[in-house]
Amino acid sequence: LFNLPRDRPIVGYVGDVDVKRGFDIVVRTALRLAKYGVKTIVTSLRIDNATPELVRDLRRVVKDGALIVLGREVPVWYLYNAVNALLLPIRGDYPTEPPMTLIEALASGTLVIGSDSPSMADYRDLYVVVRDEQDYADSVLETLNNKDVHENLAMKSREFAINNLSYNAVAYKLSKYLL
Repeated sequence: LFNLPRDRPIVGYVGDVDVKRGFDIVVRTALRLAKYGVKTIVTSLRIDNATPELVRDLRRVVKDGALIVLGREVPVWYLYNAVNALLLPIRGDYPTEPPMTLIEALASGTLVIGSDSPSMADYRDLYVVVRDEQDYADSVLETLNNKDVHENLAMKSREFAINNLSYNAVAYKLSKYLL
């Protein structure tokens, strides 16, 4: 559907062009990963908080083919199922706790590589936590090359979503309080 290469790993990002959301980290990581044959795709772009340097780097990374930008018309769950891992380098607290992107990725069984954001604290054992912004590319490569970690986290996150976020699980929890 996306005409993505099938012979190489693909890393995704869903969200806005926003420094607080770590989009500059995504751009730098895409540049580094491209040297190893890893493609990065992004979608749902809306510019919220971008520096001139970030816009310049974004142009460069797209021109170099290290970053593929998909439009808003793409159903986001297609992206989660097309990528090997999702980057979520949020800085500090995030207005929604947890970020919906994290919940959607976990529900899809998509491996998440993200920051140590307080907004995602309750989910730290379900994704790869990166504490230093400079370590994202290395963390992606290491995780993609370690199939056991990759598969374990994907299964664990999917099971968590089914057991805690599915319609039946939420309805059961609510019924205990409402009935």
